[in-house]
Amino acid sequence: MASDETRPLLQSNDSQINRGRWFSLKSFPKVSLVIPVALGCRLAAQLPQSTAVYLIQQLACRQYYLNNDPSKVPREGRMSDELCSAPDVRELYTFVLTCTTLLAAFGSLAGFHVIGVLSARYGRWPVMLGTVTLALASNLFLITSQFMNDILEIVWLILWLLLDSVSNAMLMLFLVNAYVVDVVDAEIRTAALSTLNGWAKLGDGISFIIGGNITTYTNEILPVYILAASIQALTLVYIAFVLPESFSREKRDALRGEKEAEAARIAASRSHMSVHRRILHSFLSSLGPLKNLKPTYNERTGRRNWRLIILTIHIFLAMVGAGYVVTAMIIYLTSMYGYKAADTGYVLAIYSLSGSFTMAFIVPAVIKFLRPRYKRNGSQSESERDEPATEDIVSEITDRLDVHVTAVSWIIEGAALLLAAHMATRVGQYTGILLAGLSEGRNPVFRSLVAASVEPLKQGETLAAIEMVFSFGLFVSPLIMGTIYTSYVDTTSRLSLVTEIPIAEPLALRRQSSSGSMRESSYLRL
Repeated sequence: MASDETRPLLQSNDSQINRGRWFSLKSFPKVSLVIPVALGCRLAAQLPQSTAVYLIQQLACRQYYLNNDPSKVPREGRMSDELCSAPDVRELYTFVLTCTTLLAAFGSLAGFHVIGVLSARYGRWPVMLGTVTLALASNLFLITSQFMNDILEIVWLILWLLLDSVSNAMLMLFLVNAYVVDVVDAEIRTAALSTLNGWAKLGDGISFIIGGNITTYTNEILPVYILAASIQALTLVYIAFVLPESFSREKRDALRGEKEAEAARIAASRSHMSVHRRILHSFLSSLGPLKNLKPTYNERTGRRNWRLIILTIHIFLAMVGAGYVVTAMIIYLTSMYGYKAADTGYVLAIYSLSGSFTMAFIVPAVIKFLRPRYKRNGSQSESERDEPATEDIVSEITDRLDVHVTAVSWIIEGAALLLAAHMATRVGQYTGILLAGLSEGRNPVFRSLVAASVEPLKQGETLAAIEMVFSFGLFVSPLIMGTIYTSYVDTTSRLSLVTEIPIAEPLALRRQSSSGSMRESSYLRL
């Protein structure tokens, strides 16, 4: 019987967790070691983002005139804004930008699949090293493309886009999250993940402040990419010589043994399966990390654990509702209040820095403050009090608190964006965006909930599966919310709020008691 079917994932008391024992970087040096990786990768990935959009526009514009009117293409320098504003050029630019967006989306999905499998088989360290190497190679292709002839330039830019799609910031953030999950105890996992993600988010804020300004000040495309490549090179050296492995060979061998035993059980039972069950098992085997989301069957209780399915549905619907909301808010402020590029940069920087501070400092402090109160107010049976939390198993008190923090964060974002949309002054709008950043704590807390739902050996692959669903929801969001925005441009933020609240409010998580039996679903009603 698999270990996840016999031992509880959620214990009901944290009595052995000393109240004074809490997450601190000094106490957990491995978490401290991975913070520079998170910050460096995020900063290097986000620095060139605004420049990348401009670069794609220039590429589309140049190719259009090379094919239709070569005399208008300058020998050196950029294409003029007048030439690039022609309707046919804008149409080609939109098509190219759409293709790059699709490539990035599919690259992320494939990347999570491959990275999840490889990191479980070979460890986090070599996969992290390889991903940063691909990101560095991507920027080097972009930099050297500027010195190639027309044909090679296109080939180099295609390689840049391909490598960038499978080594982006989201993939690296997954790896560092998995790293932290490997090295900290279950009871402090939420605070550790929040601190790490806060420092990573700081890279966004810095990039929004200086990234576009570098290109504007130098009037050149290459400097920002050279800076990004330099940061990636330093990060690569740091990983190679400083960062230790977190997922040990013993854990990898144990996970491999579990998979082989499970495969043997399935093979032995295939002869007794119906045709449609054989097809289902073959299909699940081809899904990679996604197969970890299927409900696990507990032979002691005769029931299935649907918690991961509920979490999966939640994150997909949540990202469909909220994945486009910041973009919609930027468009709304630009169209209704005349925001310029500098203003939108301030908005994004405020949102990122607020989110960074929230995750790095506020969320850990809130959890530390509320956990004793949840413990005092929680109703527990005598049998539950005798079963403490352990290094690998999170207490039910901590789990319930994580659920509440996640759902309340969604409510905060919806209310804050509604406030920003109703403010007529820049100060009021900036205040709304600042408050919206307070909701960013939901991201690491939600991933801690996912990790608490499976046994430790399978946490990395399960996180990869959730990130795949997250990415797909993020990809679908503009298609749905963008349509709403087109129809209701003046009320987009209100519609975003209406979308988010029903998603956040019925966040239902099934908790597993110490005996392995399933409690009834615990719905959060705010």
